[in-house]
Amino acid sequence: MLHRANRSAVLVRFTLGVFVMGLSWVGFATPARPNDLPIRFDELEAYARAESPRARILEQRLVKLKAERDDALQWTNPAITYDHEELEPFREWQVTLRKSFVMPFSHSKSREGWADRVRAAELQLDQDVSDLLADLKTGYVLLQLLDAYLDELTQLEEIVSKASDVAEARHGEGELSGVDRHLIQLSVLSLDSNRRNALKERKEIAARWQAEIGIPFGDKAFLVTPIAYKPIELESPEEYVALLERRPGIQSRVVLQQALGKQAEAAKPSFVPGFDLYVGYKHIEPVLDGFVAGAELTLPLFDRKAGAARRLEADRRIVENKLELYRTRSADEIAALVHLIEDAQRVLSSVAFHLDDNTPVISSLLYSYQEGRYTLEAFLNAIQIEVTGSRGYYDQLYTYYENMFRLEAFTGAEIVSFAPEESE
Repeated sequence: MLHRANRSAVLVRFTLGVFVMGLSWVGFATPARPNDLPIRFDELEAYARAESPRARILEQRLVKLKAERDDALQWTNPAITYDHEELEPFREWQVTLRKSFVMPFSHSKSREGWADRVRAAELQLDQDVSDLLADLKTGYVLLQLLDAYLDELTQLEEIVSKASDVAEARHGEGELSGVDRHLIQLSVLSLDSNRRNALKERKEIAARWQAEIGIPFGDKAFLVTPIAYKPIELESPEEYVALLERRPGIQSRVVLQQALGKQAEAAKPSFVPGFDLYVGYKHIEPVLDGFVAGAELTLPLFDRKAGAARRLEADRRIVENKLELYRTRSADEIAALVHLIEDAQRVLSSVAFHLDDNTPVISSLLYSYQEGRYTLEAFLNAIQIEVTGSRGYYDQLYTYYENMFRLEAFTGAEIVSFAPEESE
């Protein structure tokens, strides 16, 4: 999902009643309006890299780090000094060029350290973009499920409204009590309330998702690719865990650890941390002219800059321990994700659910009720069973893909894709 922190809240809302009977893909065939931006599932990465504000923020962090590198490695500027003195009958002036060298013998080591830090940031950028893409894929699936749900809920409301008309007729003929008529009217009202709540939820989620992917205000994403259940042949958890070491999430921490080690070594105090050199021209009237040169050595008696080396070494140890923690947590989560995906597949594959169109099942309920084969109580119970079962199915389907996209982000494996559907 766009924000994993929102996952529980969204699923709770779905569990409270936003899921109904099977998927209907009527909405996917609707032509895009002029201000709609058609987006296929396989276009998410390219679109996000080009338009997403979140991706641009990540890129600018890298730009900022490179600027810090350039500033840290920049040589100090030379200085020109002019001195003038007059004392009759003498006049004296001097022009001097001075250059300071701070920690000159550690400059190459510091440059190596900064090169590694930039490389680590580039790798982390790759991992962050993978995480962003997993969020966008999850949001894409969620929006498609909500669109299908709204279509299905509208059809269900129409069918129950027809049943309400039948109930009215039977009540008028004395075949149905006032209580039964009241119950079916409440059922229609409940469905309408669910539809309105789901529409509000869809708008809120779409607003967050479109902001994340970078769709301008006033435009709307037209999601072209339909989402349906696809069984996946997974590798073993150990094989996915083995892919971790090649992923930028691990490599960035390894390289950053090396970079901080080199920078700590470069920052260690030495007995000659810096010196100044100068050369100039001196003139004393009336007859003396000549060149001057000299050197100035800084004696590290008090301030030896030892704190910088200790700070960098502490940073290196922090990264070292974060790397160990990341490896362990990632491996555990990968194993859990594989188990959850396989468990979800057993449930999803065992249900004969019509993803493309579940309308015949709903219509048959109404037909049976109109023909008198279902009592009102049986009709309402059948609808409730259908709603409850399909709710669980959608919940499993959503979580199934959410876990799959997370596994992709961890391992870099291409696990699932959806065939694009051409828009009209």
